[in-house]
Amino acid sequence: MTDRQTQSQSYGLPVRAIIITLLACGAFVALSGIRLPGLRAVVVDASRLNVAMLALKPILAAFILTELVAALVPGLRALRHTTEGRVRLRQTSFLLAFAIATLQIVGVVRYAQAAHLLDEGSLFRRPIMDPSFALAGALLLGVAAVAALAWMVDRAGVGVGYSVLIAAGLASSLVEGTRRALQQAEGDLFSSLFMSFFVLGVFALASLRMLRSRPLEGSSARYRLPTPGIEPVHQAVGIAVLALNSGLAQAFFWPLVPALIQPSWVHKGLQLMLTASLCRLFSNLFHRPATEEDRAALAKAARASTLWLCGLTVGSWYVDQVFETANGASIDSLSLIALIAVGMDLARELRAYSSSGPQQVLRVVHRLEDADSLSAALQAGGIATALRGAHHRALFQFFAPFIPIGVLVARADAERAEIIAAEYERALAEPPALPVTPDGGVLAPG
Repeated sequence: MTDRQTQSQSYGLPVRAIIITLLACGAFVALSGIRLPGLRAVVVDASRLNVAMLALKPILAAFILTELVAALVPGLRALRHTTEGRVRLRQTSFLLAFAIATLQIVGVVRYAQAAHLLDEGSLFRRPIMDPSFALAGALLLGVAAVAALAWMVDRAGVGVGYSVLIAAGLASSLVEGTRRALQQAEGDLFSSLFMSFFVLGVFALASLRMLRSRPLEGSSARYRLPTPGIEPVHQAVGIAVLALNSGLAQAFFWPLVPALIQPSWVHKGLQLMLTASLCRLFSNLFHRPATEEDRAALAKAARASTLWLCGLTVGSWYVDQVFETANGASIDSLSLIALIAVGMDLARELRAYSSSGPQQVLRVVHRLEDADSLSAALQAGGIATALRGAHHRALFQFFAPFIPIGVLVARADAERAEIIAAEYERALAEPPALPVTPDGGVLAPG
């Protein structure tokens, strides 16, 4: 056995960091079990109107809105590419989250008042606090609590804070869906459960295969699948519903559809076409290939991503149908892809700890191709790396600024890694070489 093998076996897992992450996830799941106060209990759907989910949504929306503004306003674009700028954008997102949460509170309170859903008490019992204030206080405190849990994971845990909290919520929903399926299943329980979870397992394996696809390499960039993220699938559903339920479609489109064709298949067909179109659009929007080789690699990766996402979309229809038919309960199979991606990120980070010792973040980047290229440069220099949050970020690309990609290296290699990273960044900052004529001369610009 070589010294290198002996050394790789001597490292253990970061137990303290794992415990901190598990505690944060457990606290988030506990918040998910707290129903929204101020509303009458008989009308509260704890799976939707809970403190954790309603607090997380404003935070994620604030990050995305801040990123959109910074990308669209020329004077703010530089903030997206520097460490100091990213800190300012993150601080702005946190403040904006409270503003969005306040607007959300106003909307919920107005709806509850109009529908007489506020808990005003009875003749002999009055609530301790005005229901509107209870609701507002719970949501604002929830935003602060969720942000604090994510910060705790980022500072002392494993994985990206918001990424693991989202995964904890998805896992909790999946467990709850399984529990309801067991309760509602009728007839041959074993065969119904076997069939539904068999197709769900096949879908999970297909998703894992897509996420484990090797990045396609150009001359200066590497493109992971899916290049457009999974957002085209979600956007296509919304656009298809709006388009086919519009007055124009009701007047001119639906009368032309043969009665033999079910409306659900029309929705699915339009969703599939929109998914393919949006995959191409988002792949071009999210990536900026610098060379012809990069453009060719991106085009190939975009085609593969489109095929995978269209296939998974069709698979999700079948999985959802089988699961609901067998168990009488619905399941969001597409959310399983995100859960798998987070699991892959955590497994990769823990393997890095186990094989190379304690890790530290060398750089934090927000473009996958930049993170992959820096990782390749470090590995060429003999330094093992892991990318924190890379698979989950690949599923959402531009729409997940709350999942920064951390380039991890072993603490023992940190100084040498910093030198390689600085040389890599200096090479990127150099202007491209001028083209050379056949006789050895240099062509002037323009």
